[in-house]
Amino acid sequence: MIQKDLTQTLSRAFLDFSAYNIQRRAIPDSRDGLKWGARQLIYSQAREKLTHDKPMKKAQKTVAAAMSFCYTHGDAGAYSTLIRMAKPFVYTVPLQEVQGNYGTQMNVKDHSSMRYVEMRGSYAASQLLQDIGKETITEWEDTYDLEGKFPKVLPAKGFYPIVNGCIAIGSGMSSSIPPLNLAEMNKAIIALINDPNAPDDDIVCYPDFPTGSVILNKDSLKETMLNGHGKACIIQSVIEYNAKENSFIVKELPYATYTNTISAELTKLLNDKAYEDCGIKGFTDYSGERVDYHIHLTPKANREKVLQLLYEKTSLRSFFSINITMLDNGVVPKRFTLREMFLSYINHQRVVYRRGFEYDKRKALHRIMILDGYLIVAARIEDAISLIKGSKDKSEAKTALMAAFNLNEEQADAVLKLTLSRIASMELDKFIKEKDSLVAFAGELDEILGNEKKIDERIIEDIRAFESTHKRGRKTVLTNVEKNITVEKMVYFDKTGHCTFKDEGDSIIILPPQQLYACVTRKGKLYRATRVPKRASQLFKIKEDDEIVSIFPMSEGFLSYKDDEDNFECVPFSVQGKPTTNLSLKNITKVCLTQDKISIADFECF
Repeated sequence: MIQKDLTQTLSRAFLDFSAYNIQRRAIPDSRDGLKWGARQLIYSQAREKLTHDKPMKKAQKTVAAAMSFCYTHGDAGAYSTLIRMAKPFVYTVPLQEVQGNYGTQMNVKDHSSMRYVEMRGSYAASQLLQDIGKETITEWEDTYDLEGKFPKVLPAKGFYPIVNGCIAIGSGMSSSIPPLNLAEMNKAIIALINDPNAPDDDIVCYPDFPTGSVILNKDSLKETMLNGHGKACIIQSVIEYNAKENSFIVKELPYATYTNTISAELTKLLNDKAYEDCGIKGFTDYSGERVDYHIHLTPKANREKVLQLLYEKTSLRSFFSINITMLDNGVVPKRFTLREMFLSYINHQRVVYRRGFEYDKRKALHRIMILDGYLIVAARIEDAISLIKGSKDKSEAKTALMAAFNLNEEQADAVLKLTLSRIASMELDKFIKEKDSLVAFAGELDEILGNEKKIDERIIEDIRAFESTHKRGRKTVLTNVEKNITVEKMVYFDKTGHCTFKDEGDSIIILPPQQLYACVTRKGKLYRATRVPKRASQLFKIKEDDEIVSIFPMSEGFLSYKDDEDNFECVPFSVQGKPTTNLSLKNITKVCLTQDKISIADFECF
């Protein structure tokens, strides 16, 4: 029997699992902007030639190709990821082309089953794999049966797929990167290629959601995007008033919000006696790929008050947190700044392009060597034919050719692969022209490889070429109206868990009332409160030797915890002194984890 300390064993096991989950499933690689599973699916699909230039095939074929080669997370997970890549209201640049129902903005899962949908990789997906056969990627992983290999990172030439954003939840960390505008992102990347120290104003990129909508806090978002974390992005729906039917018509929704969510929230609101006279009569959903959601008003409804109520009580106004956490070189999780993220892609491109040019040069020089052999033989073609005919076998002919014409093994093999009729008809002029062309090409490659600026020029050229095929205007409008948002009276919490309605100290946390709340402490403990008291009292039962580092709204079911009445123990436990939680980003309005003293500057009033 082997005796081991249970705490240490569990700690080691969890850390091993956490590292595997972060690297092999949850967090995207900064070099190609893809998660592990998405990369497996795209590569497996291309291996079976299910690409944009080939006929559509059933989605089951792509799923089967991935499952039988390297994908290990099940067919449902594979299809869910693939069909999401096809939705134009989810991806800025879709990576899949689909014939059939790929879903609507009514429900996140209203797409057809894989047996009813035809699918193939898009042009953008093929772009991610361009030149992978030129030894541009040196990091490969064995498949689960050890019968093949798949790349740990894709070349991603001319196209950085982080433009599609990424929401990821791993063990002990998460990533939340908003979709960007392709032209704006490429402009920033090109600026950094030309000058890694380009001014912030030249590289800042604001979210551009495929669903459109309006961002209300552009100015505060600038620092968040540049730093890779900070204040959440406030997103508001685009709503028009139709006087003829006396209704609000929702035309655009916040990103990752679906109309069935709005319907559920409105139903709850209308069934609440406190809002019997709210001015809303009902709603009708005509949405498909585009949102067309009608909220019917009563004849005497105050439109401004109803609109404000909708923004406050439903997801028609929502939030998107910014947290650019990615794998540095595919290994170490790191919170990137926007500049660091783009530079990581640029450095990857420089390596990929250099390897590609070196491969082309090797191939050109090898072909020149073969052509030199052909030219030597062609100059004495009768002797070569006579020698080959007089040999007993291929091995003897090879040895004779090498001795008589001073050829190396590869040149002799190349000559012997030709039939006698082709050898007899060898044309010196044809070989000379091909050799001259290859010599010139090899010279161009030498010039490029000897000049980093030449490589950068090729990268920029390909970036612009891809953009020209996918360029579109900005969908999300940028504004600064957050200060005009009316909100309920704020509740203030100090770091010991006491609740007050006044700002009485340096260390406070501000959140709206009438919600469920949870908090995380410095020691990694998780506490909950079922209501906000009407007068000052201790909301969270925090021990004297502990203090709060984060308070946030919560709803049942989005936390992983051990239930012990009001005291919850966080799962997983704290890592390096920083509390960690397993959270669903869709249900969190604001999360701030810090080891420093919490001040009002760390939070935003919503």
